[in-house]
Amino acid sequence: EELRQSNDQLVATNEYLQKAQRQLVESEKMASLGQLTAGIAHEINNPINFISGGVQAINAVTEEFLEKKDRTPEMLEATIRDIQDLMGSINNGVTRTASIITGLKNFASPSDDINDSMDVTECIENSVILMNRKIADHDISIEITYQHHSRIPASGTQISQVLINLIDNAIGALKNMDGPRHISIGTQELANELLIKVKDNGTGIPEKDQPRIFEPFYTTKEVGSGVGLGLSISFSIIERHKGKITFVSKSGEGTEFTIALPLSI
Repeated sequence: EELRQSNDQLVATNEYLQKAQRQLVESEKMASLGQLTAGIAHEINNPINFISGGVQAINAVTEEFLEKKDRTPEMLEATIRDIQDLMGSINNGVTRTASIITGLKNFASPSDDINDSMDVTECIENSVILMNRKIADHDISIEITYQHHSRIPASGTQISQVLINLIDNAIGALKNMDGPRHISIGTQELANELLIKVKDNGTGIPEKDQPRIFEPFYTTKEVGSGVGLGLSISFSIIERHKGKITFVSKSGEGTEFTIALPLSI
């Protein structure tokens, strides 16, 4: 009887810890979303202004044509071509806005199912879209290369959370340095796993801090810039996916994080 009670307590404790971990992941995700809000609003505002400008230009072109008394078929053809060009620009703005909203929706949606079928390319691109404003604000170039073919069993929401955290850390390492600032994201498909690499040419992680960067509440950032949960939660998310997250960093040369996720579970 005593053994059964002890086992029940262990099961209850395990369930409580899993629930607390899920809540912590969601809390950190919402905190990240709050920090991204201004940048996302700016990103959406740009294509909306583009759409608005295109509509005004179409009105101007149309009015100009209608005001002409000696309209010819050639003038009509030229006007139609102008309108078609402007419609193409408007469509680009609509597509851009839709992609931002899709990325935001996917990131904000709760998902605990690590066996979802995740489109790796879409996950990476949605993550970058949400960080674009912050990347541009610090004059950072970004390069993405894909060398994979498979969808993988993973939660796109949770992997996006990890990627956003890694990109944000890379920005933090780059923002105060002189010279070109660069982030690269790449994938590589191996026999049994998919690698996602996030690399920057920033200041690097001091050697004394490297053994502790995945510890909860450990941070090297200035006060007010984070509580030190991002990498700890990222480590936990990847571990839940039966994957690994590792890094290589050299002071003054930059840091590369590698996420390894299984192709099947």
